[in-house]
Amino acid sequence: MESITAIILSGGKGSRLGGVDKGWLPFQDGSLIQHQLRCMSPQATNIIISANRNLEKYRALNVDVVVDRLSDYQGPIAGISSALEHVTTDLVAVAPVDMPKLPDNYVVELLYHYKINYQLKKAPLVYAKETEQSHYLCCLFNRQIAEQIGSYLMKGGRSVKGMIEQVGGIGVDLKMSSSCFWNYNSDQDALSKESLQNN
Repeated sequence: MESITAIILSGGKGSRLGGVDKGWLPFQDGSLIQHQLRCMSPQATNIIISANRNLEKYRALNVDVVVDRLSDYQGPIAGISSALEHVTTDLVAVAPVDMPKLPDNYVVELLYHYKINYQLKKAPLVYAKETEQSHYLCCLFNRQIAEQIGSYLMKGGRSVKGMIEQVGGIGVDLKMSSSCFWNYNSDQDALSKESLQNN
């Protein structure tokens, strides 16, 4: 296996769900963070959880937990940038905690496309892209762009799309069902989770 660190993003404000910490929302036989940790652990060498509250609960999962350097929930780029300070591998995959349907070949597929695009186009980052929708946070990149990400953040950049465009990232079709990118991001999603758990 290639040495890859997976950053699980669980430090968001949870605004669309009334400000809850989405990592601890119920899913299947546990919580979203427990599910995503089970999913990502076989796919990566190291795991880092980006979180900004309930820190003792996250640390009890026995993985590294990193808090954003910037306060007041500055968005996923802040979480990624802070986590990168603790990454030792060359390659980094990102998995949002609220996408519990990512498959067990998620990192492998990203890595395959990364190698092709890095070799042909020197693209340091690839992200999942469907015909009609881009999933910018479902990405894999080379740690060499950590300084660029940090600089973008400190200059006020908060758009994930904008950051990816700045570093020269490329969207790739992972040939996965759209349901793999289902996002637990609204009350309606929460109400419908039982049907997804059984699929």
